[in-house]
Amino acid sequence: IAGLDIGLIKTDPAAISMKDLERVSQIKDEYARNSLMRELGTKYFDDHIDRAESAQRSRELEADIIKEIKAMRPDLIEATSGNIGRNVYCDYWLLRTFDYLEGIDKIPANATAFYVNVKNGGCTADVTFGGPNIRKEKENDPDYNAEKHRRFEINRMQWEAITAAARDAYERRFAFVKTKIDKHDHLIRIEAKELLAGAGGIIFRGLGYEQRRRYAAVLGADLDKHKFYEQNDVVKARTSETESTFLLAAMVYADMDPGCAAHVNDAGYNVTSKPAVFEVNKKLCDVYEWLALIGYEESEEEKRMRSLNDKLYDIKYFEQLYDEQHAAMGGTD
Repeated sequence: IAGLDIGLIKTDPAAISMKDLERVSQIKDEYARNSLMRELGTKYFDDHIDRAESAQRSRELEADIIKEIKAMRPDLIEATSGNIGRNVYCDYWLLRTFDYLEGIDKIPANATAFYVNVKNGGCTADVTFGGPNIRKEKENDPDYNAEKHRRFEINRMQWEAITAAARDAYERRFAFVKTKIDKHDHLIRIEAKELLAGAGGIIFRGLGYEQRRRYAAVLGADLDKHKFYEQNDVVKARTSETESTFLLAAMVYADMDPGCAAHVNDAGYNVTSKPAVFEVNKKLCDVYEWLALIGYEESEEEKRMRSLNDKLYDIKYFEQLYDEQHAAMGGTD
């Protein structure tokens, strides 16, 4: 206590107890100790001295643990929590975490680093060990990165080709239905219950944003050419000019057709180095079945795409195509 800087005290010394001075004297960090001296006798002192004592206990326990770990394995590198994890950005791969108070029964043989996490004011502590991060080493391997890039480009080529084919098929379907509507083709004059076959009760659910735009377009109204507040009036005008049977056909088609969707599950929507998994798009099959009612004939390409027999679904085709293009460019990307 005699070593404390009494000149830092800002309150009435008579209001300060010897116990408080003794607690401050036990704080080893000079900066923290002097800060506490200035707060002696204030309402903040009790809270801040508790925090200082807690932080000191944590630092002391952490130092003891590090010393013990180093005695067991002098070769281990002391790391931070950010250096050890389970992703490519970490320097070390997470191997195992021990509750220090329960004892470290065995340090992993392939461990190369560790970090200590003391919590609750020195009441609990964890020790985490990390080993070589193979994923990071692979990311720094030129051959690995070259093959990863190759796989990505092959899958991207396949996905772009399938998307283009799906867009062409959609445009063909759309043009067919629009021609039927424009010409009032009598092939479309069938009973409403037949027209709704395959569509179920979707007509009664209302049209979404994309379906509404498709519905307007198939009736000859391009909503992009009109201001937002004019679009409802434009759609209403086109609706009033169209016979009920054709109107019903337009509404059913607008709601049924998934647009440029292809036969691919969610894995295909984000191009990665892993190949996409393709499945039959049942909704698209229902659209083709319904279109057949009004005389639509699928192209051979559409049939192959629907049965997943098209070369677009064969990743080997794109591997060969990519390698040929890559060779033609002299091996440069």
